[in-house]
Amino acid sequence: MSELKKILENFCKLDGVRAALLVGSDGVLHESHEERELDSTRVAALVAACSGLGARTADELGLEVVSQSYIVYDNFNITFEAIADRTLVIVADPGANLGRIRLEIRKNKKNIEATGE
Repeated sequence: MSELKKILENFCKLDGVRAALLVGSDGVLHESHEERELDSTRVAALVAACSGLGARTADELGLEVVSQSYIVYDNFNITFEAIADRTLVIVADPGANLGRIRLEIRKNKKNIEATGE
């Protein structure tokens, strides 16, 4: 198992985390690990579109590039963070501890960057 796959699998060990994905800026799914069935390809494309919108908004307002975003739905949450030229995506249940997810993202960011996959 690749180092990247292990990192994504460890995210899914957090309470309430359904899936962890690594998505290219073009919306292509690079790697994923799902605890429950999920249309990862569709989520990857949607996150790429949201990331593009965030970048355009920041540019229009003269702000720094968006690094982390959240989308909260009634039945799940999506947290995504730009890491180099890719985006880490965590899909979780509504009751999942977002603070813990954010902490684990910070702890693993350099390891994900180092995979370069």
